[in-house]
Amino acid sequence: MEKERRKKIFLAIPFQRNILTVVCLSIAIPTAIAISCLYFLFFKIIVQQPKISEAVIFNLISLVRRLNLVLLISSFIFLWLMLKITLRISHRLVGPLMRLERELSERLVFDKKGPLLVRKKDDLKSLFDKINKLLAKD
Repeated sequence: MEKERRKKIFLAIPFQRNILTVVCLSIAIPTAIAISCLYFLFFKIIVQQPKISEAVIFNLISLVRRLNLVLLISSFIFLWLMLKITLRISHRLVGPLMRLERELSERLVFDKKGPLLVRKKDDLKSLFDKINKLLAKD
């Protein structure tokens, strides 16, 4: 018996898009604020120094450029990794919800009988089981 799996991970429904948007913003906004605070602190410390030679300033500028590159690359890698994890988790919630909606629509339109189909590893299996018990009462 072949394993029953959904084909697409990103299902492009509003619920999944909202989850991805919230996660993306909850990562991007604090990261941008932290980086901004880091630069503010860095330049405030430099300005408070009474005498800084040109060689030190040149070294600090090259350090800031390298820091920019490291922060940019690591931020994008972290954001990509978190979105990938979020996509997998939201897929496990959205897929069963879409199946539940489809099953209920079929019951309304085609007068379908019997229990709702549920996979053993679905995150919403307990919800499906309770709906099936409710349907069995009729």
